[in-house]
Amino acid sequence: MVRAVIRELLPEMAHTKGVAIPNVPSSGAIGDRISAAARGGGGTVKVRIASDQDLRAFASALLTCRDAAAQRALVEGTVKLALDCGPGSPGSRPGTARIDRGVVSEARISEIARAHATLTLGKSAVLTPLARDRARAVGLAIVRNTK
Repeated sequence: MVRAVIRELLPEMAHTKGVAIPNVPSSGAIGDRISAAARGGGGTVKVRIASDQDLRAFASALLTCRDAAAQRALVEGTVKLALDCGPGSPGSRPGTARIDRGVVSEARISEIARAHATLTLGKSAVLTPLARDRARAVGLAIVRNTK
């Protein structure tokens, strides 16, 4: 999917090179890593996206990339992008939280996801639709306990 987006954006980028994207943190590090992988003949570049700010920085790096070899390597797939499962990522959170009753909101899901990988809901607990969507977005597994 990322390759498809890059293919669509690269022709547009040719016309907008050098245009600054406001309110986006410096994204040189990821761009340099992609360029180095492209010069090295390919490989996988790990990207850690743990917040909206990380996502903006990553998008900025892709949109402002001036290295034609890196652009080509991303489009052709010789440089692959992979999520870095470092501290704070869904795969690294230990434990299970449990809520037996009450309403579980989107805000509560965000709190639980910071410390746990799984949420077990009791028979009397109600999960709001926004909370379900948030759980998917942050990678929190939800298990319904029917006992």
